Amino acid sequence: MNEATVQATGLPRGALRGRDFADFFTEPERARASYQSVFQRGSVRDYPLTLRHVSGSLMPVLYNASTYRNAQGEVLGVYAAARDISQVRLMEEQLRSLNAELEARVQHRTEELTEVNQELEAFAYSVSHDLRAPLRAVDGFSHKVLKVYGDQLDSEGRRLLQVVRDNAQRMGQLIDDLLRFSRLGRRELLFEPVDMEALAKGVAAELVSGESERRITFNCGHLPAARGDAALLREVWANLIGNAIKFSRGREWAHISVAGQQEGDQVVYRVQDDGAGFDMAYADKLFGVFQRLHRQDEFEGTGVGLALTQRILHRHQGRIWGEGQPDGGAIFHFSLPLHPDPAAAAQPAAELLAAELPAGERPAS
Repeated sequence: MNEATVQATGLPRGALRGRDFADFFTEPERARASYQSVFQRGSVRDYPLTLRHVSGSLMPVLYNASTYRNAQGEVLGVYAAARDISQVRLMEEQLRSLNAELEARVQHRTEELTEVNQELEAFAYSVSHDLRAPLRAVDGFSHKVLKVYGDQLDSEGRRLLQVVRDNAQRMGQLIDDLLRFSRLGRRELLFEPVDMEALAKGVAAELVSGESERRITFNCGHLPAARGDAALLREVWANLIGNAIKFSRGREWAHISVAGQQEGDQVVYRVQDDGAGFDMAYADKLFGVFQRLHRQDEFEGTGVGLALTQRILHRHQGRIWGEGQPDGGAIFHFSLPLHPDPAAAAQPAAELLAAELPAGERPAS
């Protein structure tokens, strides 16, 4: 026996010699059973036991033992060692405590987010019902004034009433877009193989056909397939190709191209146009809700399309970024993982909304 055994038991060597060491454990019979295992199997590895000091204090140990033999191979005895794992047990207990605390914090955070989401749903309901009615009234009565009393107004009066109507209709569109943006965070995604080439070509054909008076060349290279929600990925293509068509309106002959390739564990796609472009100094505003880099009288829109696109891609664990220069066209790239984790798509709507609204418009925490 070594000095560590003396310290662990609290007894001098003289008092230990000749004793059944199993008696120093809290479960003597279990300790003796481990001895028998050594003789039967030749060794025991990391057998958990608890050693009792003469003072009554306990020490958790891992017991290791093996037989030793003479030159003829006969078993002479057992060599045993017990390793003190008090610090390991303490660390395990601390880890369990930290995990329990973390789980409690996650539960609390989940309850908070659930409450925030319910508030957002109530807000969306209020927006949908309470704001639409006065907007319809403003638009309807403005239209009635123009129709019934228009001949009694001069051209400036009629113009001002039309401005009222246009802005009421624009506000209605803003409400619709904001509601679509809010609902996206609550929608459950369906992950399945998606033929991105067919999706992009179908969207482009539909959008280009609506521009019959324009000359638009659309080129689509081979696009690798992706995994995700086909309906939402179609909306990504619709927003990006739609923007390319819209912002190249000033070109006598617009050129739009779509390409894609696999890069490691990602698939990366791009939509390029030769339209109005944008100043990279304002690139950080591209994906904010209601953020616009062009005047309303230049290009129509509410400034929600790219924010919605980014949100869809974030829920697919992807990302989007853009490059451009004024009057030099734009390129929008987006990536998707080859093997997305469906569980990661369940990010609460409140967190997504806070992450993507402009800083001054984020809900207070």
